[in-house]
Amino acid sequence: MFENWHEFLDDAKLHELCKIFPPMNEEEYDGLVASMKKVGYLSSDPITLVQVNEEEYQILDGRNRLMAAADAGVTPDFVVIGDGIDLHSWVMARNTERRMLSAGQRAAIASKMATLKSGSVPSKNNPGTTVAEAASVTGASATSIAKYRHLEAQDDGLAEKVALGEMSLNQAITALKPAKPDPAPAKPDPAPAEPDPDNEPLDLDEEVETPAPVVPEPAGSLQPPAERTIEYTAWWDPGLGKVCVRMGDEKAVWNLRKDTALALSDALNLALGEAG
Repeated sequence: MFENWHEFLDDAKLHELCKIFPPMNEEEYDGLVASMKKVGYLSSDPITLVQVNEEEYQILDGRNRLMAAADAGVTPDFVVIGDGIDLHSWVMARNTERRMLSAGQRAAIASKMATLKSGSVPSKNNPGTTVAEAASVTGASATSIAKYRHLEAQDDGLAEKVALGEMSLNQAITALKPAKPDPAPAKPDPAPAEPDPDNEPLDLDEEVETPAPVVPEPAGSLQPPAERTIEYTAWWDPGLGKVCVRMGDEKAVWNLRKDTALALSDALNLALGEAG
């Protein structure tokens, strides 16, 4: 019936539900090829096709077995799935019974299986699978599906590792968290201030020339004042036992002790002889 079965090796022949499951890892695939070379293709595990129109068929399940048969040089067996079967549940059941899928892989499969946005309802014009339906079929939680979609939006490389089973979903989310920022570089020491000559410390050993004080010039004439002659009269008063002085026009009489008069010296021209 499918003599030209090699045409199914084209990715265009893969059903959308077949694409959401990760391929075998290299070790598993090499083991499958070696087994087929040894015992041939097991008819108990045929490649399942789904008819999409009158002439076209697509692979619903068995992509890895098809490629292994081609590499091993054996002819695989095919079967066409019947009408009225829930393809989502059937594909999930077939893959989980053969493969140990991690929680992250189930979340990745459910995310790809859910073609409708959260809260949307399938209709005749918009058939599809809701997140709740995908979670029910795959066994993934709504929380893990949301985490996977966030991861895929932020880093599709990490999401691919989760889908392939190379990393758990929690490990990928942790790796996605931004690293702590490097500490801010230390500020450089401020440049030394320029020396201020007006604020330098005084060197006590340095001879400093002290400027002469500026004496304001007297207002008015710059000529020196005329000399003033003061007339005075001095005499000894035996009754007081003191020197009396009358200066100029002053009427007051100064009574000086003898020792005070001596201190005034010749400037007053005191008459001290009488006191002798």
